[in-house]
Parts: sequence; C-alpha cells; structure tokens
Amino acid sequence: MIDNYGVLRANVEIDKENHYSERSHETRYNLITKLNGEEYQVNIDVQSRTTPNVRVYVDTDFDHKEYISYFKEIEKGFTDLNSGHDNFNIDLIHKPLFDINKLDADCLSADEIEEVLDSYLLGLPEVFVFGRRYRSEEYIHTPPEMLPYGLRRYKHYPGALPNRGVDMVHLNQGIPNSDHYHHYNGAYQDGAMFINRSDHYVAVFFAFQQQCLKTDLNGECLTKN
Repeated sequence: MIDNYGVLRANVEIDKENHYSERSHETRYNLITKLNGEEYQVNIDVQSRTTPNVRVYVDTDFDHKEYISYFKEIEKGFTDLNSGHDNFNIDLIHKPLFDINKLDADCLSADEIEEVLDSYLLGLPEVFVFGRRYRSEEYIHTPPEMLPYGLRRYKHYPGALPNRGVDMVHLNQGIPNSDHYHHYNGAYQDGAMFINRSDHYVAVFFAFQQQCLKTDLNGECLTKN
C-alpha cells in the first residue's frame, strides 16, 4: 500500500520537463504547480531503466460524468482519499475508467512521453493529479537515499523547488513479487493525471512494463501479464 494517497488540484506554473539521473538511470517528468500561493512538485516516472519500460494510454476526450462533476466540485489543493471503491479513488483494474488492455501496449521512451505530455500541457492548464503526497516534515528522520525523488531534488536545489509534491502517478498494483517496489501493491490507489483543456479533459495513465493487468483486491498479480 502507499501512504497519503489522494488528488492534487492545481494550475501548472512551470513545466520543467524530463530529468535524467546518471546514478539510477531513471527519468522523471517534472511540473511545478501553484494554488493559493502554495507550490507543489509533480513527479511522473517516464523511464526507470536504460531502455523504455513505461506504457502510456491517453484518453483525449475523457467524458466520465461522475469524475468530471467531481473535478468541478473538489477544493483546490491536495485532498486525501480514504481507500475504498465508494469514493473517487482510482483503480484502473477493479473500477476501470477505460479498457485496461489499452495499457498493454509498447513502451514509449522518456523523450516520446515528454513530447506527449508537452503537447497537452501547453498554456499551463489546470491539472488533477492522483498519487502519493509527500512533504519534507514527514521525512525528517529518513535517510537521504530513501527519500521520495521530489524531496531529493528539493535538498539538492535548496530554495529552488517546493518541499512538497505528488508522485507515484501510475498504476500502483500488479507489481511482481520479485520487484523491489512490490510492497506498494494495493487496490484503489492508482495514479493518473487529468488535464483541464477548458472545453474537455485529457486523461493520461501510466504503467510499468513489468506490472500485470489482472490483480486481486490486494493488488497482487493473478496471472503473468
């Protein structure tokens, strides 16, 4: 399971695009969002190996009426979401917003994903980002190597980046037992990003290549993908 799951409603202030780590060979797409004077980072995993390993599905005209109504009503800022299927937690497998098999596609490179996201974030629109919230004060005693990526960046560039943000903006279940991140598996805690383009919404969903798309209610793989 992941802690502090919820949704951030904010306006994109700066599109900082891709950042590649020579140490880990991981690439993330980074945004700075702002609301009521508070800034949040948004960190999206777009490649975590030396070769492409992230699958992407984009719904260019997301029309799920319940979610669109929710987007209009939700307060700006970060909203904690209690786990369960009776609210607006996202579970792409057990409460699908689209045919999950559309995520069973070829992986895109970090540069290709950057190009896709850049095209929909033109004009710095309002976004709704589902994932894990992190804040520096919650990680005071955490070793540097165990910090969320956004907080490592915050410490590396003091004063240049917000000390809070949202990450894990991807499928958060179906991680194989052999994977280092297996302990994050859970239901009703998937990440996603929805972009308000004034007259319609664009929804972007991400999954790693190794994640299976059939899981039980604990988010554990039922079959190999």
